Amino acid sequence: MAAVTVKRLEGGLPWILWFFLGMAVLQPSDDLFRFVYFAGILPLTLYLYWYNRGHAQPLLRSLIPGVALLLFLFMSVTWSSHVSESAGRYFRWFLETVIFFAAVAWCGYQVRRENLAFGRYLHLIVLAAAIASLGLYIYQGNYPRRLEGIGLLGHPVMGSSVLVSLWALGTLDTKMHANRWLWLLMSAGIAVMAFVFLSQSRGPLLALFGFISCLIVLLLLKRRVTRYWGIALLALLAAGAAAVTETQLLASMIDRGDSYRLEIWTAIIGQWRGFWLTGVGIATPFPASEAGQAARGVTGITIAHPHNILISMWLFVGIPGVLLFSGFVLHVLKRVWYGLVSPWRGLGVAILLVTLALCFTDTYRLISSPRPMWVIFWLPFGFLLGWSVALPARPELDRDSGAAEREQG
Repeated sequence: MAAVTVKRLEGGLPWILWFFLGMAVLQPSDDLFRFVYFAGILPLTLYLYWYNRGHAQPLLRSLIPGVALLLFLFMSVTWSSHVSESAGRYFRWFLETVIFFAAVAWCGYQVRRENLAFGRYLHLIVLAAAIASLGLYIYQGNYPRRLEGIGLLGHPVMGSSVLVSLWALGTLDTKMHANRWLWLLMSAGIAVMAFVFLSQSRGPLLALFGFISCLIVLLLLKRRVTRYWGIALLALLAAGAAAVTETQLLASMIDRGDSYRLEIWTAIIGQWRGFWLTGVGIATPFPASEAGQAARGVTGITIAHPHNILISMWLFVGIPGVLLFSGFVLHVLKRVWYGLVSPWRGLGVAILLVTLALCFTDTYRLISSPRPMWVIFWLPFGFLLGWSVALPARPELDRDSGAAEREQG
């Protein structure tokens, strides 16, 4: 009886995760999707890892680099010069982020081990969120102002990054490349492209175009019927690029220049002597740091954060933090590269690259309560890590790249 219950709970955790993601982007109340995390994902994850601790050793070992990175980020609170939050609150954020990372890794592991569908759910969430946001945008007559959604989509750049991340991860599902589901992949992709463009978010837009280009190449390399979808996607991408160049919004995006990004990064790096080894500590507010004050001096405005994940790592936790972050990224990349076979290997690497691209200009805090960064960074990295660990249990699933077209589930 206990084994049957655990089996049901293992299959239920991915559903709770999809529900959490849907609530996070489809409604405005933070309390509702946080409740799903604290009442569902958190206790269930702890129970499943404890119950399966003897059988989940490979998955647990694979989590060590990510947990080490988060632990070091938390430890940096102790040498922060201007603590804006209590150490207890940062400890809670540390535990919340670790458990979310472990949860999505378990979901990736379970989904791959059991060959469960997940892409259609992610793409339906993305499609619904994008259409709802676009509908409100048009109804309220907000054009040509920047589009903002609800929930985790409330910030034009971070919201766009969340949708791009969810859509890109959904393409990893082999079932999404069967002919019966390609319409959903395409529809969700078009909706995301419209959302990102109207949000006037240049970083996510370039990341999305880069990922679609990789997806087109992978589709063109597959069997004849799927190649037609690749050609159609290529034509759509070309038409979208041509349409973009003829709009006022493109001129608006260009007129914004680099939005002080280069000035901010230059100012921070110019203060390297004050943080190069151990950083200023994650609890130090960026505006209160010498680097933040230098950024304010060159821009004339108060800058909230460094707007770059690597510079943020260096500023807040120094060289050890940069090494831990790089080691974690390389760890997941290695697992994906050696765990997947073509064409899924290329797709997995493309998802990792688009994730890093999304983190290049507007993300900075990897340890937090439920935030867009959970979806942008920890969701794809954790899911791909669990996915790759599960592959030895079902190696036959990736031997034939045409399995997706034959799969009717």
